[in-house]
Amino acid sequence: MTRTQASLSVIAVTLATVTTLFLLPYTPKIPVKTAVIQRGNWTKTTLAEGVVQYRQQQPAVCLQGGVLRQICAGEGETVRKGQLLFALDTRQEEAALERLAAGRHAMEEAVSAFGQEAALWKLSERLEMESQEAALKQSIALKQIRAEQDGVMGPVYRQEGELLKAGDVLAVVHSTEKNVAAVCRSSVVSRIGTGAEAAILDSAGQFVGQASLTAIGAPETDTSTGQSVQRLVFEPETALTAEPGQRCVVELVQESRRNVPLVPPEAVDGDGCLWLVENGTVSRYPLEEPDCAGQMVQVPEELLGKSAALDPEESRLTPGCPVKEVPAS
Repeated sequence: MTRTQASLSVIAVTLATVTTLFLLPYTPKIPVKTAVIQRGNWTKTTLAEGVVQYRQQQPAVCLQGGVLRQICAGEGETVRKGQLLFALDTRQEEAALERLAAGRHAMEEAVSAFGQEAALWKLSERLEMESQEAALKQSIALKQIRAEQDGVMGPVYRQEGELLKAGDVLAVVHSTEKNVAAVCRSSVVSRIGTGAEAAILDSAGQFVGQASLTAIGAPETDTSTGQSVQRLVFEPETALTAEPGQRCVVELVQESRRNVPLVPPEAVDGDGCLWLVENGTVSRYPLEEPDCAGQMVQVPEELLGKSAALDPEESRLTPGCPVKEVPAS
């Protein structure tokens, strides 16, 4: 073969190869955003409805009916344990005590005049007078409503001169400290315990304080849903910026793990699988009951450092299809 013929043969082979490659069907690479599987802290939380309240509240209750004569402490006033808050009219009891005192004095004079025989004769009458005196003093004490603890007077619900009956609430004395009361499903509460951390959010989702679970109530049935629920009390670890009576959302930590492999939740498809990107293609990796918590999903240790496709269902990926990685924004 001459040199010219050899050159023509090379050219012919080259043209044939180029033509063959050109005529082969072209499979475009699917652009996918990816995330590298890295270590991080994993936290599983649950939400519960709550309300900010004063840590302690003592209702000032009328123990005996009568007319409210004097309000001794106003709303917002600091009060001490045992301080008089409300006084009902006791003029009737006071007048009766004066009459008993006069009768006792007359009896003592008679005893002095007639000696031992008069003392024995008046014994039963003296005992009756002492019993009446004790009952009157008790009635006066019951008509004086005092603070059972140090605190601050809340709103006063009654006015001077108003006729009251036993059991009427006159006001509430509250502490200055606040906490949070919430209700949560018993199925969730059974997996946590006192000391669990929680973030307190207002109705707009803004952070208003950090708290810890300090008390768990007995299970009870929610009449609106029929579910078993339990009442929880959270003590603040930081000052709560919300006011008592304000409704809030409690983001309660159920479980926390540190330094575990994590991917964003958008890397997991509807079947609970990851799509791993390697050497320009993807492969499907089933997860066994993926632990989703907050913004991240825990995955097996063997996947650490690998790249996972984000939103695989939107990209319509299939196993082995060629892809082009696009950095996640």
